Amino acid sequence: MVKLGLPLGLSVIFCLCVGANPAEISWPPCASAPFRVLSPPSTAAVDDSASVSLPSRVEPCAIKPGLTLEWINSAGARWVETFMGYHDDPNPACVAKPPCSEWREDGDNGTWFYFYDGDRNLYHSYRTRCGVPCIAQIAGQPSPAPDPQHRFAKRLRWPLTIGDEWTNDYGSGPGIRREVRVVGWEKVRVPAGTFQVIHIRLHNNVIRDRRLSYGQDLYYEPDIGIFVKIYFGGFPQARTSELTAIRNSI
Repeated sequence: MVKLGLPLGLSVIFCLCVGANPAEISWPPCASAPFRVLSPPSTAAVDDSASVSLPSRVEPCAIKPGLTLEWINSAGARWVETFMGYHDDPNPACVAKPPCSEWREDGDNGTWFYFYDGDRNLYHSYRTRCGVPCIAQIAGQPSPAPDPQHRFAKRLRWPLTIGDEWTNDYGSGPGIRREVRVVGWEKVRVPAGTFQVIHIRLHNNVIRDRRLSYGQDLYYEPDIGIFVKIYFGGFPQARTSELTAIRNSI
């Protein structure tokens, strides 16, 4: 997640999501620790000769509430994300792609709450100031009101299949055309350890001004159901976010 208050390249839609009811999840539970960790953070060497069975497709899993992720990006910002749970939500994004999930983030930008649909797309966020929720702001401007013509993006598509590609338009008006490709399994080293992950490449074409188009690389660890590394190649500068620690708070 890019640390500019909100993840860049994702539209923010205001909705009344607070106080949503817990959702029933049909997905199997995620693991409490990744199965395909190749080395812990304290281990410098990685055994490339180890035989690892890597499936060509993976299904989603239900993250356990209380999972906590610690992050750092290439600009030096640090933050902590905590998974709050799944919710039923009347927002169009959740209705179209359930289940909705809620994450809390504590970092240099204060405390934020983010809501994602079943394809891991941000559709709402709000910030707390002195413990009072308020509408998320970008550059001092309040989030826009819901647009009935707004089209939601697709960040993941289940089952996540190696070699799969798709394109979809999202946003309001001309919006953005997103091209997604599931590149394949890769070995990625981050401060939290070395993992076998699925590399997902996105290119976001901004229709109104192609000069603002940008790419993203996501590295998804399917055992826990999380990203361990995210590269953002857009305005105002490219940056990389990496996972530094995984822990369970509950």
